[in-house]
Amino acid sequence: MVHQSQRPWSCDRCHALKERCRWTPGSFHCERCSRLGHLCQRVRPLRKPGRPSRDSLRLRAGAGPLSNKKSSNGRAGQPPSIPSPVALYSHRSSSSASPTDRLATVAQTRAPLVRNVSVNGDLSGLDLRLLDRILFRDDFLEQFVVGPSFCESHRKLLVSRLLSCKPALQDSYLAFGLLWSHEPSLLPDGRQLNDSFKRASSALSTLRSFQVRDAHDVSVCLVLGLTILSFATKLGATDARTICNQTLSLVKPIYKSKPCPDPADYGFIYCLVLTDIAECLLLTKLPTLRLELPPGTDYVDRHVGPLATLLPHLHDICELSSAMLHGSAPGAPACDVAEALDALELAIHAWRPPMPKGLAARFSAAEVAHMVCQAQTMRAAAMLILHRLRHPFGSQLESARALSSTILTQLDLTVRATGKVPRCVDLPLIIACLELEDEAVRARWLRSMSPIGAYSSPFHERIKRMLTTVWAGRRHFSAMYWYHLGSFTSLIPDPR
Repeated sequence: MVHQSQRPWSCDRCHALKERCRWTPGSFHCERCSRLGHLCQRVRPLRKPGRPSRDSLRLRAGAGPLSNKKSSNGRAGQPPSIPSPVALYSHRSSSSASPTDRLATVAQTRAPLVRNVSVNGDLSGLDLRLLDRILFRDDFLEQFVVGPSFCESHRKLLVSRLLSCKPALQDSYLAFGLLWSHEPSLLPDGRQLNDSFKRASSALSTLRSFQVRDAHDVSVCLVLGLTILSFATKLGATDARTICNQTLSLVKPIYKSKPCPDPADYGFIYCLVLTDIAECLLLTKLPTLRLELPPGTDYVDRHVGPLATLLPHLHDICELSSAMLHGSAPGAPACDVAEALDALELAIHAWRPPMPKGLAARFSAAEVAHMVCQAQTMRAAAMLILHRLRHPFGSQLESARALSSTILTQLDLTVRATGKVPRCVDLPLIIACLELEDEAVRARWLRSMSPIGAYSSPFHERIKRMLTTVWAGRRHFSAMYWYHLGSFTSLIPDPR
């Protein structure tokens, strides 16, 4: 095993001059560069001490590894083919690739980042290591996609967007990297949280002043907004809807004029739209953007799985809930509320998740189980909301408990079968828990089944407080409908 002192941590200038590189604890510059006023950075690729293996030498030279006679495209002596960044949903599961092939793919994705992202010398070696951490570690990326099969395509998109517009995106990426940095070798003095807030503040200022003029600006804006949203969610902030609204409002004019943007951006926009809808459902607000899906949409998204085609129906539920709060259905007199509820209920009851051909060949059994769970729980959650728009909490308990039990049972079975909680099930989980009277039981379900709660303990505490507040309201008001939730959820304080 290589000791930490043997790793090549000297800066690029000292390394080139073969001078000893001395560092003061807590400093971002070595003593020699600080004394001479030089820019101190570590941009060169770091290599392990000792002689490289034959496989690594062949990979650097562009040849395939010795252990594989043929590459994935079937031609001997050629490097494995890499899927295009926009071909997000047609690749096979990464579990089918050998470890050597996966490492080679990651290395080829990392190479342009190392070459180009610090071309102006404005990123330090620390910055590059933080970027490497959030872009090239699968255990990090898997927190934001449906399953491991999507990691490589998601990585390629994040890298390509950063390379295409580094000034707009680098602060949001680095803020996220600093927030997730717990390694003493990165920031030994423990200042990462303060520095991450400074980077995040700069990224938020960029978003507020961002101008969207074409499809490329749409792509950059979506990544910027989603990265800031992930940062805020990690801290349990209550301004998720504000970030979604700002981002989606900027891209809305271009999106409305061209409803079919770059397919590579679908995942970013679906994730923002789902978060916006979830917040609006709980706050009785109007969402920012209603998706206009192209006809025949038939694929699984890397962020929201098979839920994309259900998002327009969830948007319509938000509009109806807000209209009922103010006394009428959208565009119709109050007497037509029942008709609007019936129409939505029929549409959601008839909804079926898109399951493209060859699904089992592309994804692992666990990923398919998660997709099925996402679809079933979100559909049941939508039906439960419609039920509580018709009937106040505490009434018609048999139907409500059946839908709540469907959600919780499906989640429990999926976790038992796969050993992992699916993504995008927090909203169904919260809706199901609103029907549970026992506070301890609600806390147990949230603790064990909330994917965002596992990602962010402040978010978990915020949802617990929200449920407690809603139940307190239920005890004081005999006729509390779903559209009254906003009167209580808006009172939950920001944990910051």
